[in-house]
Amino acid sequence: MLVPQSNGFWLDNTSKVKIHDDASYGVLAEVLKFIDTKLSKQYKIDAGRVYVLSHFMGGMGILTAIYQHPDRFAAAITSAGFFGPQFDLTRIQDVPLWTFHGDADKTALYSLSKICSMS
Repeated sequence: MLVPQSNGFWLDNTSKVKIHDDASYGVLAEVLKFIDTKLSKQYKIDAGRVYVLSHFMGGMGILTAIYQHPDRFAAAITSAGFFGPQFDLTRIQDVPLWTFHGDADKTALYSLSKICSMS
């Protein structure tokens, strides 16, 4: 199990699929490179069975990660994570996604999480 932390957005700034037009800081490329180089050499990792899960901001990070790299992850679980309605969710329609979010949440909008569960 790998539990990376980020002090910025979970973006892969090297990806052809851009999430933000600005030069937002992203650590996703660093994490993926770490998995592909150091971790895969040290441990036997089945690249076809990589699962991601997280809560709130991490949930948004997971959705960003699978949006930028939908063929890389076997499935995702988010808790109180959401994705903006401006994104074409058909891009991630083949990634199994299990979303948990309560409609009483006053910080993260439940309606945006519900959009993800409809993809």
